[in-house]
Amino acid sequence: MDENGNINNDHNIHLRAQRAAERVAKKRGWTTAAQIRNCNIPQVNQNCMEVLRTMQSWSWDEYKNALIRKGYTVHEREDKKGILRGYALMNGNTKYKASELGIGRNLMISKLPATWEKLHHQPTTVIRNNAPKTVQQEATHKVDPIDYTQYRPDHQNIIPYVFTYEGKEHKLYIPEKILDCFNDEFDYRFIANCQKLTDMAVAIFVGLIDTPNATIGGGGGGSQSDLPWRDQDEDDLQWARRCAHAASRSLGKKLKTGLKR
Repeated sequence: MDENGNINNDHNIHLRAQRAAERVAKKRGWTTAAQIRNCNIPQVNQNCMEVLRTMQSWSWDEYKNALIRKGYTVHEREDKKGILRGYALMNGNTKYKASELGIGRNLMISKLPATWEKLHHQPTTVIRNNAPKTVQQEATHKVDPIDYTQYRPDHQNIIPYVFTYEGKEHKLYIPEKILDCFNDEFDYRFIANCQKLTDMAVAIFVGLIDTPNATIGGGGGGSQSDLPWRDQDEDDLQWARRCAHAASRSLGKKLKTGLKR
């Protein structure tokens, strides 16, 4: 409650407290653990890509052992059947999940073989009119112009946002004003499914949802034709509002029926 008796919006209060602590640290000129970690991520990415480039063929064991020789501890995550589903790297006391590394999560276990293949792809040479020509294979993957999985120190007021999509935890770094926009649009004091709506809006905003019947956290789904495409002339807030409206159309806002004491 504020001094006028109004109820403040304390949605995701733990994240807001973290942001407040980071602001105090920046104001006093302190270096935070998050800053040190984020500064180290580019070097970790470089080490992983360097290992992939030096491998003559794809092999998880060779990849893992090469990283160990570089000083990393590799933690493997297997399912109940013993199938490798993920991994994380430890360097000192700092842990780096595979989903936080690379560009477009291309260092995750499911994408590593394709990443290795892309690094070792050889262009096809054809003979035409007695003159050799090199034909470069066209890229088949859509590339997002902004990689929200990486912290961008050159942008101010960028904050972390963590949610689960398709059974996997995703950590993104998005502008604070965008999350504030979604918090206002899906006010937890009045909207019962505010978290699912916010998660879907964030997923649309960063380009994570681009398939039909995509769902977040077990909620309802919407077809791809219902999802908006970002106009190149839109600013972040305009795009965020359209993402919020698309999430509302897909999941529907469920109003709270009463206040609990």
